Amino acid sequence: MSHIKIYKIILIIMLIIASVVCFNRHVRRSSARKFADFHCYYVTGQRVLAHENIYISRDNKIAEFRYSPFFAVIMSRFALLDEKNANIIWYLLNFSLLMISFILLKKIVFPQKFAFGKIVLLYFLTYVATVRLIFNNLDTGQANILMMSAIIIGLYLIIKKKEFLGAAFIAFSIMIKYTPIIFIFYFLFKKKFKLSLFILFFVLLYILLPSVILSFKTNIDYLKNMSYYLTHSTILDEMTLYDYDNQSLVSLFYRFFTPFRFYENAPRMFLNLADLSVKNIQLITSLIMLSIFTAIVLPFRKKTNNNFYQHIDYSLLFICLILLNLNAWIHNYIFLTMSFFLIIGYLILTNFKDRVTLILIIIAHFLNLLTTKELFGKNLAYIAHFYSPHIFSALIIIFILLRLKFSKKEYF
Repeated sequence: MSHIKIYKIILIIMLIIASVVCFNRHVRRSSARKFADFHCYYVTGQRVLAHENIYISRDNKIAEFRYSPFFAVIMSRFALLDEKNANIIWYLLNFSLLMISFILLKKIVFPQKFAFGKIVLLYFLTYVATVRLIFNNLDTGQANILMMSAIIIGLYLIIKKKEFLGAAFIAFSIMIKYTPIIFIFYFLFKKKFKLSLFILFFVLLYILLPSVILSFKTNIDYLKNMSYYLTHSTILDEMTLYDYDNQSLVSLFYRFFTPFRFYENAPRMFLNLADLSVKNIQLITSLIMLSIFTAIVLPFRKKTNNNFYQHIDYSLLFICLILLNLNAWIHNYIFLTMSFFLIIGYLILTNFKDRVTLILIIIAHFLNLLTTKELFGKNLAYIAHFYSPHIFSALIIIFILLRLKFSKKEYF
């Protein structure tokens, strides 16, 4: 038997063991978490079947449902099953989509053939870089993996010149959370008008589809309730924005630049650097987002057919899904996956000669680990949250990607 076949068998065995361990961990933890995300989707699905209101602010039974009626109808199919069995199916679906996403990322970002050893190294290092984020999503039953895989599948189809189908998947992700709408603006700036129209068409279709199951009136009522709910739920509560678990860009500015009101047990070394108004914070975060988006739509290079630069843009757009979210908990950072994959692949193909990128990506990974209680203890992890290490990790990765994008060197 060749060495490559042996390595493949070992890799498959390791993947199976990791899958079983992760699944057992999920089943053990999920039953005790009534405010976990899948439980929220499941109960919402039950309410859809009963034609009850699904947008309840400060719901004392489940975490608030902040998604579209279309997504609620999809989750109502799970509510036809016992919750334990539905939870298992949801987990297996997300795990499968995660595997598909990793396979497609290789086809999208690095279509050239890798030596088998380099492929293993690429997947292994990307897994190491994202494993905590993956576990967090699988444990809570979050919808981010579904959302991320829909975008990746959509981008793969778009690259394969199947824009209509690709648009259907991008639009599907928008119906889970609003943030992927940034892809429409990107395609518009890149003068891909037909693709943008396809996405908008499917968004409208998905908005109307629940009427087939619920009736037109019920669907309209849900849409009206959602519109009111998005400005009156806990999304915009100061408690949520100050929450140390909230690793959003706006939350960072609240904690750093306004008086710290809610957490008397905040770290003693925590200092407020200024006293800014809410309007000033909104202005600053908006300018930062505008600057990043401007850098994304700027031409990456004159006269080059190297798609590597195109995928830098897509990786940056994924990070924008985090930055645009006012409530970016740690599970949102799984959208860093494409960035880690691209940067690690770049380092492998260049034999790790770019020391600056290597050091920065290690720092970015370390920052994502800082809030891990199992590694650093509960107290240190708690303190680390106040300083928003995850958002700094994302900002470092943005710097790496822009540095590669605007470099004068031609890669590969």
